[in-house]
Amino acid sequence: MSFLDFQVQVNDAVLVSENKRIALKTARQKTVNHRRNKDQLLREIRADARDGDERLAAFKKSEVEFIQAVNAGKTAYAEAAKNEWAKLSAYVKFTNPVENIESLKDDCPILLFPLRLETRFKKIERHGEVVDQLWVRVFPDEIAINSFESDLSNTEVRNAKAYWLARWKAGKDVGGNRGAWRSLASAHGPGRAYWLISNGNYVPVNLANEPEKTEGEIILTIGTEDALAEPELSATIAYWQAVWQADKDSVRLDQAWRDLRTVVSEERAIILLKEYKPANIKDQPPAGLTRNETTVRVSFVIFKKTEELETKLHAWSQPPSANILPERFVFLAFQDGKPDMSPQLGNLV
Repeated sequence: MSFLDFQVQVNDAVLVSENKRIALKTARQKTVNHRRNKDQLLREIRADARDGDERLAAFKKSEVEFIQAVNAGKTAYAEAAKNEWAKLSAYVKFTNPVENIESLKDDCPILLFPLRLETRFKKIERHGEVVDQLWVRVFPDEIAINSFESDLSNTEVRNAKAYWLARWKAGKDVGGNRGAWRSLASAHGPGRAYWLISNGNYVPVNLANEPEKTEGEIILTIGTEDALAEPELSATIAYWQAVWQADKDSVRLDQAWRDLRTVVSEERAIILLKEYKPANIKDQPPAGLTRNETTVRVSFVIFKKTEELETKLHAWSQPPSANILPERFVFLAFQDGKPDMSPQLGNLV
C-alpha cells in the first residue's frame, strides 16, 4: 500500500467512525426524549387506568425499538472504531512523520497548532544504575478542542423562540432587533446564539413573512407550531385586536368573546385563547397615541414541531474532543542549537 492510499483509507475510516458515533448519540438522545415523554404521559393517566391505555402501550412498544436502535448503534460504532484503529495499526510505519514527511504533497501547506507541554524528570534504573529520564506530556491547546454540539437543548429552543417573538414584535426596527439579539447572546454567548438562529437551525418556518412595522402600529406576536386555518385564523386575529384595544373595558371584552363564539364553539374558543395568546398582549400603545388610535396587527410566528427536533435536557451531552491532533508526536531535543538526541517517536494518539 502506498502512503497516499493509506491516507485515503484512514480518512475514510475516521469519517465512518465519526458518523457512527453521531448516529449512536442521536439514538441515545431519542431514547431519553421518548422516556421523558412517557413519564409525562404517566403523570396524566390515573394509575388504575394505565393497563388499558392505548397511548401508553404505544409508548412501551416504541421504547423497545429505541433501545434496539441504541444497541445496534453501539455495535456499529464499536466496529467502526475498531476498523479505524486497525487501519492505523496495520500500517503504523506510515504514521512516523520523520520518515514520511516527504510523502506529503508540496502543494498542501502544513498548519501547526499550539500545544501545551508538561515535563518532569523521573528516576529510573538503567544498566544497574539510577538515572534521570525526561518525561513529556502533550495536551491540545484550547483552539484544538471542539465542544460544539449540534443538538439543541430545551433551554436553547425556549430562548430562540423568545428571540424570534421579540424580533417579530420589533417589526424590523433596528433597536428592537438589537434588544432581541442581546437577550439571546447573553444567555448562550454570541457564537452559539448566532448558530441557533442561522442556517435553518432554529428559524421560523415562515421567516419570509417577517412583518415590518409602520408608524403608529403595534404588532401582537403569537408563537405556534400549528398554523390556524380559516375561519379560525381571521376570528382569532379579530379577537386579539379587539381585546388589546378594549384594555380593561368589560363591555368590549365581552363583545370580542361573543364575536369569537359566533365562529367557533365555546370549547374550541377556550383552546384558541389558551394556545394562541400573543406574547406581548400587555404592551402599551406607542408614545402619544391611545389604544383606539393605534393600528393593531396580529402576526404569527410558525415554529418547527417539537417532535421533529432532537432536543436534549442539558446543554452539554458529550465531552469536548480534540480531533485535529496528529496520529503521533515526535520529540526533538536541542542543546546549544544542536540536536542532543535522536528523534523520539511517541505512541499512536
